[in-house]
Amino acid sequence: MVVTVGKFRLLFFMLIIAGWAAAPVQFLMEGQKLLTPSFVFAAGNVIILTIIFLNRRMARPHTAEEELSMETEKANLTHFIGDRKEELSMETEKATLTHFTGDRKVIIEKAQILTRKKDFLHLILSYPMKPEPDEDFFNPVFLRRRFSDMNQLRREIKALLLDDICEEHEHELEEKMIFLIREVERMFDRYDFHAVAYLPQEADVITARPDKSLTHKIEVGLTCQTRAKFEAPDEMLELAIDSAIRQVSKCFQDGILRKIGISGRAGEEVAKALKDIPMMQSKCSVILCISVSRYHSTKEVLQNIAKQSNKLPPIYGISILEEYLFQFPHDDFLLLLDCSDGPVDSLYNIKIPDHAFVVLTTQSQEVYEIMNVDLEITMDDHLLPWNLFCRNVGSSLVLSSSAIQQMAIPLVKECHGHLLAIVLLARALKGVTNIGVWELVLHQLTSQSSEVMVHALKLVWDQKGIITKHCIKFCAQNLGFQDSPVSSWISNSLVGKREEGVAIFEDLIDFFLLENVGVNDVRMRKETKNVLQKYFIPYLPSLYLKQGGLGLVETPKIEEWNNDKEIYLMDNKLSKLPENPKCPILTKLWLHKNYENYDLMEIPRLFFEDMPLLHSLDLSYTSIKSLPPSISMLVLLHTFRLKGCELLMELPPQIGELGKLEEFDLEGTELMYLPKEIGQLIRLKCFGSLFVDVQTATKNLSRWIQ
Repeated sequence: MVVTVGKFRLLFFMLIIAGWAAAPVQFLMEGQKLLTPSFVFAAGNVIILTIIFLNRRMARPHTAEEELSMETEKANLTHFIGDRKEELSMETEKATLTHFTGDRKVIIEKAQILTRKKDFLHLILSYPMKPEPDEDFFNPVFLRRRFSDMNQLRREIKALLLDDICEEHEHELEEKMIFLIREVERMFDRYDFHAVAYLPQEADVITARPDKSLTHKIEVGLTCQTRAKFEAPDEMLELAIDSAIRQVSKCFQDGILRKIGISGRAGEEVAKALKDIPMMQSKCSVILCISVSRYHSTKEVLQNIAKQSNKLPPIYGISILEEYLFQFPHDDFLLLLDCSDGPVDSLYNIKIPDHAFVVLTTQSQEVYEIMNVDLEITMDDHLLPWNLFCRNVGSSLVLSSSAIQQMAIPLVKECHGHLLAIVLLARALKGVTNIGVWELVLHQLTSQSSEVMVHALKLVWDQKGIITKHCIKFCAQNLGFQDSPVSSWISNSLVGKREEGVAIFEDLIDFFLLENVGVNDVRMRKETKNVLQKYFIPYLPSLYLKQGGLGLVETPKIEEWNNDKEIYLMDNKLSKLPENPKCPILTKLWLHKNYENYDLMEIPRLFFEDMPLLHSLDLSYTSIKSLPPSISMLVLLHTFRLKGCELLMELPPQIGELGKLEEFDLEGTELMYLPKEIGQLIRLKCFGSLFVDVQTATKNLSRWIQ
């Protein structure tokens, strides 16, 4: 069921009637008001769904296109009924659009923006990235009908605007246009996040502002055009032509969008190439190429079509010529209209059969001003892979070196139009001036058969430290964040300080692994998440080495210490520790209760040399006799337990360097005195098994100081 303005009004009227009819029953049973919004809403839903059901059961058989459109509208209606949040959003949107009523310029501008957005969405969906929405809401049949109506209404409203007259039906036209705008926007909103990263214009300042909505960012990025800083290389122009040919061919193969307009340079090359494509030759036995200039009337264009087919009737009035066009068999007619000589008059008056395939090319004029086409392909948009790469790697970097520019061209080609991979690759190479690195990246892309997203993410992944990788893992395994994930990283012990988390978060934004798409809205793209979870995260080593109570007589290999945040080796039979383990992120080390046969008796001299972040150390119930001088390197140590170390007779003077120490457990040791440097531990709160303030701790310690 196609919900027209008239039917929409009828449904709304029936909704109100149902609410009033059922209200007395509600009044008698509940003693409440005769009409409540919730009851009216529920009753209206029943009526709407019943009408749809009866219409589907009793209506005539529908074509495949109608069935597809009806299914989409039914899905949209069901989504509308079930989602109260979207209902409120629609009411706000309706109020906004109601403000447009009477302002025909604003309505026309809004329709033009949506038309541009539709064409751009179709463009990026023709590239190989996976769409962000979980479901495919981009219905070409639905959009073809809506935009055909919208273009016609836009022309009528524009005519009224130019004539500066007020017709009786102008408000009806505006209402129809507003309804179409609202209907199309609901579909497009689902693709805003998918599209915002690939805007063809340099609207980085706008897209970087989290206070602006995604819709606003896209509209600005699609309408505020800027000139490119330099011309695209010839290889990229060839790539753009190939991409446009592929997009048009896919449209004709699907058979839904049959009237395509191509604007910009090299559009005529795309049209010419279509004639030689085997698919088009097998599909269309009649292919006509017509040149159109500003001097051609509608009749002359029709005459040229007839002449090329060698079937010019003896009497060729416009009506007869138009009838001739309708005689071509279905799927057997390709009409190429070349308007590249300059501006031409409108071809809206030419009635072309719906089953014909039409490609109109122009260099200097908006396609929709010439003909009511289903889709406009802007050739500059197909330079998107090159423009995205340059913008994300830094245009100044590409301009600074001809060698880098020559490396950039094959890199973009090897991405095969995968825009997300192009952005990731560019961000990973941003600021890299070493041509050897560029050559290595290109070699990896060309020599391995893995998908391009794997290569792009590997380049990013290999540049990250172990903590950052685990933060990436956390984001990939969780849904979008209402705020930056820093707080979640801290609560899950991935980072210790907020400053560290903020630095990692900003780094992931810079590398395009995370996107700050709005106020309190941080996301990771679905395809990025899927590739990370499949190829990288499963092989990420743990941050925790947990081998306590296993009866070990040797410590794990020294390589296993390097990337650990916490190490648990208690309750073992260790007698020897590594000489100088490199533990740049280690925060907790537990070695207590290694006391069987007095196994652990000595700590190597340089053992603590490279543990700059260690804040918890437990050596309780071991047989150590002393602490090495490298203990002074643990400047962030917060908790130090030596409980039950019966052979420990003295502490080194370097103990005074532990300025952050708050808990120091020496219970059960045989210490006879303490070094004077221990008086420097001004933050000490727990000494032995007692919690004390600083003054009490200092007073008690003074009795022990040598």
